[in-house]
Amino acid sequence: MFFFNKKTNTTMNLQLIDKMEKHNKIKSVILHDIFNVIILSFISILNTTYLLLVVTNIYKYITNQLFPIVIYSFIGYIIIDSLLIYNYPGCVVSKPRDLLLHHGITFIVCLSPIIEKEFEWHAGLAITVEIQTIFLTLGRLIVDKTTKIYKIINTMFYALFIVFRLFIFPMLTVYYYKTHQKYSIKCSNQINIAITAVIGFSMITLMGFMWIYKFITKKCTVNIKNHVPFSTIDTSNKTKLVKLSFTS
Repeated sequence: MFFFNKKTNTTMNLQLIDKMEKHNKIKSVILHDIFNVIILSFISILNTTYLLLVVTNIYKYITNQLFPIVIYSFIGYIIIDSLLIYNYPGCVVSKPRDLLLHHGITFIVCLSPIIEKEFEWHAGLAITVEIQTIFLTLGRLIVDKTTKIYKIINTMFYALFIVFRLFIFPMLTVYYYKTHQKYSIKCSNQINIAITAVIGFSMITLMGFMWIYKFITKKCTVNIKNHVPFSTIDTSNKTKLVKLSFTS
């Protein structure tokens, strides 16, 4: 009898520990998602303002002053987020290794405007992809996946994902290459520091196609109960599958 009680208590303790670990996992994912939504929304507003000023070709002084704020804010975000993912790998639903690789490549590409001013609008347009990340993260924060607001947010994410990964990023890769060629003429050497931007952005574009392939082959699904919080009354959707984060 004593042995039976001891075994039962051990099982209960293990279940309690497992429950606490899952709770901490969910909590860390939520906190990281909130951090992403706040920071990326701020950067996206600044970046969109910058791009509108570039397109309209007005207030050039403000445009020139605004871009450094955008790019250094984004670089700061990449560094902080990389440290968070490295120290707390449980705060993301994707593989931490893949995200750290993506952040590392993005960091290198973000240095290109510092090297050559013509890379500025390239970087500005590339950063708009984070609007897609905001929709992805907002969708993950919504508990009830049957609501209309979730369906709208989810649709916006997939629409933006297709536009960016299949059209804008491949186009930008070509522009990065052409700008590198101009820079090569300026410095009289094809092998120069600007080539890192071309290689880096090409890798990011290829990673986008890789994520699309994984999505199509349904290798990027996880059970929602492991990563999404449930309210006490939400028991009907616990077995629904949700697509993994593509970028965060």
